[in-house]
Amino acid sequence: MAKSTLFVGAALLATLGLSGFGGHSAARLVEARISAQAAQVLAPEDSWLTLVPDGAILQLTGEAPGELAHTAALARLGAAGLGVRLDDHTTVGPAEGTEAAPPNIAAARLDILINDGAMTLFGDVPTRDLQRGSLADLAQQPRVSDMLVPLDGTAAPGWADALNLALEAATLIDRGQITAGPDHVKVEGTARSDSERLAAITTLEAAAPKGVKLTLDLAAPRPVISPFVFAAKKGEGAVQVTACTLSRPEDLAILAAKDVCRVGLGAPSPDWAGVVQSTLATLEALGGGTVDIRDVDITLTGPVGMNPEAFEAAVADLTDALPQLYSLTASLPVPPQAQSDPALAPAKFTAVRTEDGAVRLRGDLLDTRLRETAQAFAEAHFGFDTVINETTAREDLPTGWSTQVVAGLEALGMLSTGQLAVTESGLSLTGTAPSLRVKDDLRAALARKLPSTVNIALDVWEAEVLRADPVVQVPAELCAEQISILLEGGQIVFPPSETEIAEESLPIIDRIAEILGYCPGARFEIAGHTDSQGRESSNMALSQSRADAVLAAVLERGVDLVFLTARGYGETSPIATNETEQGRALNRRISFELAPKEAVTTPQPSESPIATAPEAGTLVTRAAQSPLDGIEEESGATPTDAPPTADPDLQDEEPQAKDTSDVMRPLPRPTPSDG
Repeated sequence: MAKSTLFVGAALLATLGLSGFGGHSAARLVEARISAQAAQVLAPEDSWLTLVPDGAILQLTGEAPGELAHTAALARLGAAGLGVRLDDHTTVGPAEGTEAAPPNIAAARLDILINDGAMTLFGDVPTRDLQRGSLADLAQQPRVSDMLVPLDGTAAPGWADALNLALEAATLIDRGQITAGPDHVKVEGTARSDSERLAAITTLEAAAPKGVKLTLDLAAPRPVISPFVFAAKKGEGAVQVTACTLSRPEDLAILAAKDVCRVGLGAPSPDWAGVVQSTLATLEALGGGTVDIRDVDITLTGPVGMNPEAFEAAVADLTDALPQLYSLTASLPVPPQAQSDPALAPAKFTAVRTEDGAVRLRGDLLDTRLRETAQAFAEAHFGFDTVINETTAREDLPTGWSTQVVAGLEALGMLSTGQLAVTESGLSLTGTAPSLRVKDDLRAALARKLPSTVNIALDVWEAEVLRADPVVQVPAELCAEQISILLEGGQIVFPPSETEIAEESLPIIDRIAEILGYCPGARFEIAGHTDSQGRESSNMALSQSRADAVLAAVLERGVDLVFLTARGYGETSPIATNETEQGRALNRRISFELAPKEAVTTPQPSESPIATAPEAGTLVTRAAQSPLDGIEEESGATPTDAPPTADPDLQDEEPQAKDTSDVMRPLPRPTPSDG
């Protein structure tokens, strides 16, 4: 075999500052360090190799027991990054117990290491493949390290086909290793996605020539799934899995219905599979029922008619088996005879919200504690002096009753006026909203909070169109106060590090647009604020982008303001400490600030819809044609949709007097949101 010299890198002793007296000793120290580093990367089977450091050169001598051993040792040294030149004086002998194979037949081999587009080429290939062809072109690419050794002679039959297949595989994977010989190609690694993995397998299997064995071991990164869920039910037969998320493919072995499971990242704990297995075992032991897991919340329902003591014992065993992170809610359904007992009236809960903001609660709740909880929840949403609680405690309520009541009250808070009814057959909600977009928001919010088995009926119509009396002018300060009260109940929120308004905040935007419509000619600044986490420049840019997003959302709703601006303040104006999560959540906010009176230019009458010239950086919207009217219906207007018939239980509600002299009514607070 011809001698070869491999260049791993260049290291000049002059860069070490070795000059004058003591340079010789420093050079010895460098050589010792290089020898120690080289010895660490070599394997025990490299004992045939002798290393002789000589300044910036590492001389290699010895006879390798075979071509594969020779190539492997050089590859280990080349990948170590020693920063010196390798001067190879080694020879290759026949492998132990075998006769030396002709170099042009058996020695040809190519290894391609791939890491996110960067490649390293190892092995012994015919000289002509290094001089021309696809391999020679690949070796010249900027991100390719060439560690190939030339072989003289003619390549073995099948080498050209195997080489072409290996080079094609190198274009299809993101990370991994490709090994090619005269009669085989092995591809191990990952693709960027599952679709690319399947495409690579299909392409390579179709391109594999006869006589070349193709071995594929390709994977794809797992998707991030949220939330992690598992749902199953058991009747007379086997357990039926209806929803399933697992973190490892090998966990599929614990389930019989693998086709409904998704595998991905995002499990709430490393022992997710064990939690699923424990709940399945409990469901089997109960002999029936359902289980629903959503991240760390577990809901277990036993079979109808089961002995309560036996059920409680099974629940206690499951609780002991679960990690502390998980929360278990277990219940037994009411026996059929109790449900059909004519002496018991059907369970029902109602809530009505009138035009003056009053909310009346009636019907059945589980116990006194839940009645107090519902009272506090309603007061937080609708105001402390507007809730009338006429509910009663009842113990024989259906499973999930409290969840439906809380979700229904949150939905009622998104309407201007309305009625909520929770019955054994489902949840119904009727009422008016500033925009029909609220109906879609309601449906999405209820679907997130309630199981799919709950029947939801929505009947929402748009509120009547109101006009302003040109004689009455609403002070801009009143609009600012109403917006401030509205934002105290629920801030405009954004997903982390994003500038798109979260879906649950769109009803707040609707109400702000409605308030601003009553104050034509006013000047408001939409201010964006962040906490102190992250770089100051990034926080400033993020706050500006979020303020711009709110401005655009308000304008889409047809606001009749003269001047409206958006400005980001970043972390410069905190209202609470940034040392706690609660304080940082308060500092991440959007506010509407009324400009000082001296900064406001009163529009002059003009035929143009914009009466004044804006200053730089100010967005001018449509000017109102007149100041705000007294609140009254548009003359001649007839509602296109009549409200549905009221609930019989609510017919004795006294009609609320409508004071047409009020130019603004207190606005109900929307559903609170985190941060």
